[in-house]
Amino acid sequence: MADAIFDPLSNIILIAANRATRSVNSRHFPSGRARLETVGNIVFYFLMSAISFIIVAFSIRDIAERSGLGGVSEFHLSVVIVATTSFVTKFCLFLYCSTLRKRYSQVHIVWKDHRNDVLINGLRILTWVGGAKLAWWIDPAGSIILALFIAALWCRTVFTEFMLIIGVATSAESTS
Repeated sequence: MADAIFDPLSNIILIAANRATRSVNSRHFPSGRARLETVGNIVFYFLMSAISFIIVAFSIRDIAERSGLGGVSEFHLSVVIVATTSFVTKFCLFLYCSTLRKRYSQVHIVWKDHRNDVLINGLRILTWVGGAKLAWWIDPAGSIILALFIAALWCRTVFTEFMLIIGVATSAESTS
């Protein structure tokens, strides 16, 4: 649910950053266009990481509240259908963005988001079903593992974007 709220918000930030780069005065900010877009990318990454930490917090709370209880979670076929639909949609968007990601940095970011969503939605289906059929704690434990993995992916990407802002030179091997 958090992802459904943050995805449109983060995409609005990407669009705003892209539009802002078009109106930057290049005489005042010679490298401002590229850096402004990079700043927008970093804000996007922090929002997406925030989702991961919210999911971790709610999952820990769920485990703490149900600790000591046995059994399984209630199985809802509608949840699996919605998650599968989301998985297929994100996979199609992932494939579409993969054809454009090398031309536009903004599309590259959205491509990464769709890649992460495909991974999350696929594994979420497995953890939901596992929580409903095997043990209730599989669902929140899987959520924690997935959220931390996605946060780590975003942190690595943010590091790369920070390197672009500070202007790190490429290595001698890559320039020759």
